[in-house]
Amino acid sequence: MLKNQKAFTLIELLVTLSILGVVMAFAIPSFKSSVANNRSAGAGGELSTAINIARAEAIKRGAYVTICASNTGNSCLAAGNWAKGWLIFADDATSDSAAPVVTVAPVDKVIRYWKDLPAASIVTAKKATAGTDIDYLRFTGTGILARAANDAEARVFNVSMTDCKGQQKSRVTVGLAGMIGLSKVSCP
Repeated sequence: MLKNQKAFTLIELLVTLSILGVVMAFAIPSFKSSVANNRSAGAGGELSTAINIARAEAIKRGAYVTICASNTGNSCLAAGNWAKGWLIFADDATSDSAAPVVTVAPVDKVIRYWKDLPAASIVTAKKATAGTDIDYLRFTGTGILARAANDAEARVFNVSMTDCKGQQKSRVTVGLAGMIGLSKVSCP
C-alpha cells in the first residue's frame, strides 16, 4: 500500500527555488528603478513645496525670504550643494541682489530646514538660459523673484536620483513673477 505524501520531494523543492531565482533576477533591478523613480518624484515635490513656502512667507511678512542650500540649518552653502538640504529664512539683505544674510541670534529668523536627503540625490540649480549655477533664491515682499536689474532669467532646479529611469526627473521652474512650475523630464 502506498501512503499519501505530506511533504515536498527534494527535486520539487529545487525546481521551485530555481524558478524563484529566475523571477527574482528580473524583478530586483526593476524594483530598484521603481524605488529611485519614486524618490526622485518625492524629492522634486519637496523642493517645489519648499519654494512655495518661501514665496508665501515673503508675501505674508512683506519682506525678503530666501531659500538656499544648507547642511546645518543656520547658514547657506555655495552653489552646487543643493543635494545636502534646503534652508528657508527671513533674509536681512539690503537689496534684491545682495548676498543672503541669515540671522540666527539674537532673533531666529529660520522658517524651515530640510535635511537628510537621500545620498543618491542629484539637485542642480541654474539660471534658465545662461546655465549659471545659483546658490540661493530670494522672494520680495510682493512674492516676485528678487534679482539684479539686468537679470531677466527664470531659475531652474532639476531633482533626480542616480538610478532613476525614464521621465522621472523633476524640473522646478521659478519665473520672474515668482510663479512656480513642476514638470517631469528624462533622467540623466
